[in-house]
Amino acid sequence: MRQMIEFADFECPFCGSFHKTIKAVRERYPAQVAVTFIHFPLPMHRFALPAAGVAECAGAQGRFEAMHDRLFEAQDGFGLKPWSDYATEAGVPDGIVFGDCIKHTESLPRVTEGEALGKALDVQGTPTLVINGWKVGRPPSAEELDAMVKAILAGKSPVEGNQKS
Repeated sequence: MRQMIEFADFECPFCGSFHKTIKAVRERYPAQVAVTFIHFPLPMHRFALPAAGVAECAGAQGRFEAMHDRLFEAQDGFGLKPWSDYATEAGVPDGIVFGDCIKHTESLPRVTEGEALGKALDVQGTPTLVINGWKVGRPPSAEELDAMVKAILAGKSPVEGNQKS
Protein backbone atom coordinates (compact mmCIF):
# COMPACT_ATOMS: atom_id res chain seq x y z
CA MET A 1 0.00 0.00 0.00
CA ARG A 2 1.31 3.43 -0.95
CA GLN A 3 0.37 6.67 0.85
CA MET A 4 -0.84 9.93 -0.65
CA ILE A 5 -1.52 12.85 1.69
CA GLU A 6 -3.55 15.81 0.48
CA PHE A 7 -3.50 19.13 2.32
CA ALA A 8 -6.61 20.95 1.20
CA ASP A 9 -9.11 23.69 1.90
CA PHE A 10 -12.79 23.10 1.12
CA GLU A 11 -13.22 26.64 -0.23
CA CYS A 12 -10.11 26.59 -2.44
CA PRO A 13 -11.20 26.49 -6.11
CA PHE A 14 -8.01 24.64 -7.10
CA CYS A 15 -8.80 21.99 -4.46
CA GLY A 16 -12.31 21.71 -5.85
CA SER A 17 -10.94 21.05 -9.34
CA PHE A 18 -8.22 18.72 -8.05
CA HIS A 19 -10.81 16.73 -6.09
CA LYS A 20 -11.89 15.01 -9.31
CA THR A 21 -8.28 13.99 -10.03
CA ILE A 22 -7.73 12.54 -6.55
CA LYS A 23 -11.06 10.74 -6.67
CA ALA A 24 -10.14 9.13 -10.02
CA VAL A 25 -6.82 7.88 -8.58
CA ARG A 26 -8.62 6.42 -5.56
CA GLU A 27 -11.02 4.61 -7.88
CA ARG A 28 -8.26 3.40 -10.21
CA TYR A 29 -5.97 2.13 -7.44
CA PRO A 30 -8.27 1.27 -4.50
CA ALA A 31 -6.03 -1.41 -3.00
CA GLN A 32 -2.66 0.10 -3.90
CA VAL A 33 -2.99 3.75 -2.82
CA ALA A 34 -4.31 5.12 0.48
CA VAL A 35 -5.32 8.78 0.39
CA THR A 36 -5.36 10.79 3.61
CA PHE A 37 -7.09 14.17 3.67
CA ILE A 38 -5.51 16.80 5.92
CA HIS A 39 -7.39 19.99 6.73
CA PHE A 40 -5.43 23.11 5.82
CA PRO A 41 -8.01 25.93 5.74
CA LEU A 42 -6.47 29.09 4.34
CA PRO A 43 -7.14 32.31 6.28
CA MET A 44 -8.30 34.23 3.20
CA HIS A 45 -11.18 31.80 2.66
CA ARG A 46 -14.12 32.86 4.81
CA PHE A 47 -15.87 29.48 4.80
CA ALA A 48 -12.84 27.16 4.83
CA LEU A 49 -12.62 26.69 8.59
CA PRO A 50 -16.38 26.28 9.11
CA ALA A 51 -16.50 23.80 6.22
CA ALA A 52 -13.69 21.79 7.83
CA GLY A 53 -15.74 21.66 11.02
CA VAL A 54 -18.82 20.60 9.07
CA ALA A 55 -16.84 17.74 7.50
CA GLU A 56 -15.61 16.62 10.92
CA CYS A 57 -19.13 16.74 12.36
CA ALA A 58 -20.34 14.60 9.46
CA GLY A 59 -17.38 12.30 10.11
CA ALA A 60 -18.50 11.83 13.70
CA GLN A 61 -21.53 10.07 12.18
CA GLY A 62 -19.54 8.08 9.63
CA ARG A 63 -20.18 10.46 6.73
CA PHE A 64 -16.85 12.29 6.34
CA GLU A 65 -16.16 11.09 2.81
CA ALA A 66 -19.69 11.85 1.61
CA MET A 67 -19.50 15.34 3.13
CA HIS A 68 -15.98 15.84 1.76
CA ASP A 69 -17.25 15.08 -1.74
CA ARG A 70 -20.36 17.21 -1.32
CA LEU A 71 -18.43 20.25 -0.07
CA PHE A 72 -16.03 20.15 -3.01
CA GLU A 73 -18.88 19.68 -5.47
CA ALA A 74 -20.90 22.59 -4.05
CA GLN A 75 -18.31 25.21 -3.08
CA ASP A 76 -20.22 27.95 -4.86
CA GLY A 77 -23.09 27.53 -2.39
CA PHE A 78 -21.07 28.29 0.75
CA GLY A 79 -22.85 31.01 2.70
CA LEU A 80 -25.98 30.76 0.54
CA LYS A 81 -27.61 27.81 2.28
CA PRO A 82 -27.29 26.33 5.75
CA TRP A 83 -24.72 23.65 6.54
CA SER A 84 -27.60 21.38 7.53
CA ASP A 85 -28.59 21.22 3.84
CA TYR A 86 -25.14 19.85 3.03
CA ALA A 87 -25.55 17.33 5.85
CA THR A 88 -28.84 16.13 4.40
CA GLU A 89 -27.29 15.87 0.93
CA ALA A 90 -24.35 13.90 2.36
CA GLY A 91 -26.65 11.48 4.18
CA VAL A 92 -25.74 12.50 7.73
CA PRO A 93 -28.22 10.42 9.76
CA ASP A 94 -28.88 12.64 12.79
CA GLY A 95 -29.45 16.30 11.98
CA ILE A 96 -29.87 17.30 15.62
CA VAL A 97 -26.52 15.82 16.65
CA PHE A 98 -24.94 17.41 13.56
CA GLY A 99 -26.46 20.80 14.41
CA ASP A 100 -25.13 20.61 17.97
CA CYS A 101 -21.69 19.60 16.71
CA ILE A 102 -21.29 22.48 14.25
CA LYS A 103 -21.95 24.95 17.07
CA HIS A 104 -18.67 23.79 18.68
CA THR A 105 -16.19 23.43 15.83
CA GLU A 106 -13.67 26.07 16.91
CA SER A 107 -11.23 23.51 18.34
CA LEU A 108 -11.62 20.24 16.47
CA PRO A 109 -8.37 18.28 16.86
CA ARG A 110 -8.16 17.00 13.26
CA VAL A 111 -8.44 20.56 11.96
CA THR A 112 -5.93 22.15 14.35
CA GLU A 113 -3.52 19.20 13.98
CA GLY A 114 -3.78 19.44 10.18
CA GLU A 115 -2.95 23.13 10.25
CA ALA A 116 0.03 22.48 12.54
CA LEU A 117 1.34 19.64 10.38
CA GLY A 118 0.99 21.74 7.23
CA LYS A 119 2.96 24.57 8.83
CA ALA A 120 5.65 22.13 10.02
CA LEU A 121 5.98 20.77 6.46
CA ASP A 122 6.04 24.30 5.03
CA VAL A 123 2.84 23.87 3.06
CA GLN A 124 2.46 27.14 1.17
CA GLY A 125 -0.90 26.61 -0.51
CA THR A 126 -3.59 24.16 -1.36
CA PRO A 127 -3.83 21.58 -2.67
CA THR A 128 -0.44 20.23 -1.62
CA LEU A 129 0.36 16.54 -1.99
CA VAL A 130 2.85 14.36 -0.21
CA ILE A 131 3.27 11.06 -2.01
CA ASN A 132 5.21 8.40 -0.09
CA GLY A 133 7.11 11.17 1.68
CA TRP A 134 7.73 13.29 -1.43
CA LYS A 135 6.18 16.76 -1.32
CA VAL A 136 4.84 17.67 -4.75
CA GLY A 137 5.47 21.31 -5.58
CA ARG A 138 2.26 21.94 -7.50
CA PRO A 139 -0.97 20.05 -8.08
CA PRO A 140 -0.30 17.55 -10.88
CA SER A 141 -2.62 16.97 -13.82
CA ALA A 142 -4.55 13.70 -13.91
CA GLU A 143 -1.97 12.23 -16.28
CA GLU A 144 0.96 13.40 -14.15
CA LEU A 145 -0.60 12.01 -10.97
CA ASP A 146 -1.26 8.69 -12.66
CA ALA A 147 2.39 8.56 -13.78
CA MET A 148 3.52 9.39 -10.22
CA VAL A 149 1.42 6.58 -8.77
CA LYS A 150 2.76 4.14 -11.36
CA ALA A 151 6.33 5.21 -10.50
CA ILE A 152 5.74 4.69 -6.77
CA LEU A 153 4.16 1.29 -7.40
CA ALA A 154 7.29 0.40 -9.39
CA GLY A 155 9.50 1.43 -6.44
CA LYS A 156 10.73 4.69 -7.99
CA SER A 157 10.58 8.35 -6.99
CA PRO A 158 7.28 9.93 -8.07
CA VAL A 159 9.05 12.81 -9.85
CA GLU A 160 12.48 14.24 -10.24
CA GLY A 161 13.27 17.41 -8.28
CA ASN A 162 10.63 17.15 -5.56
CA GLN A 163 11.39 17.57 -1.87
CA LYS A 164 11.37 14.55 0.42
CA SER A 165 9.42 15.63 3.52
